[in-house]
Amino acid sequence: MWLRFADGDESVHSTLRLFGAELIGCAAVQSLILENKIGNSELMCLKDWLSTNTSLRGIKFLRTGLDTAGFTQLHDFFAGNSALKVLDVFGNDQVGDEAIREILQAILEGGSMLETVNVGENNFGEDVEGVARVTESGVEAILSYVRRTPSVAHLKIRLRAMTNTRLIELANILQSPNCNISRLELCGSFGDEGVEFLADALKTNRTVKTISVGHSEDLSDRGGRGIIQACKDRDGSGSWT
Repeated sequence: MWLRFADGDESVHSTLRLFGAELIGCAAVQSLILENKIGNSELMCLKDWLSTNTSLRGIKFLRTGLDTAGFTQLHDFFAGNSALKVLDVFGNDQVGDEAIREILQAILEGGSMLETVNVGENNFGEDVEGVARVTESGVEAILSYVRRTPSVAHLKIRLRAMTNTRLIELANILQSPNCNISRLELCGSFGDEGVEFLADALKTNRTVKTISVGHSEDLSDRGGRGIIQACKDRDGSGSWT
């Protein structure tokens, strides 16, 4: 189910509340995408449905206006839905470290074994007033969750705070015997140093089949060659984008 919002008013909220009430107890909806100008007040209209839902397998927040208070409203959903497999939080200008920690802690409480984790921001430019950013502390929280959740198979992090330090931490996760990540998509401010640690980890990792590295101001051909060589040295089955 895909809900895309423009600017709302009370009439929209009233309709949305009725819609949310009709959904309570419905197990047919397997995936939910919330996009555009949905904010905390719109989310409140769906809270009763989501807080009792145990069947959603995927939820995506795409360029919404939700902040930490909004995600706190979803605590009961994240903590009560052990069926959830996909979490996608991309391009939400009010999502910072606190919101990320709120989401992941609630999921850990509920015991959901996510298979796909995608967290990203719209741009890597200069800080904009009123726009929150996930810092290295938030990235650390994401990686801590991944380390504790061996079901994660697809990890996508597109955050400026994905630095060499955090990439080295990810490399350590890839060397764990409990790691089951098969697809990695990474963008950040890391450079050759972090990528070379990642390449070393790939030499012994047997689960990663595809790795994609996008925007990174400090990454040169040296780092790219290191990844390609690691894939070749391992078994030739990996791919580099």
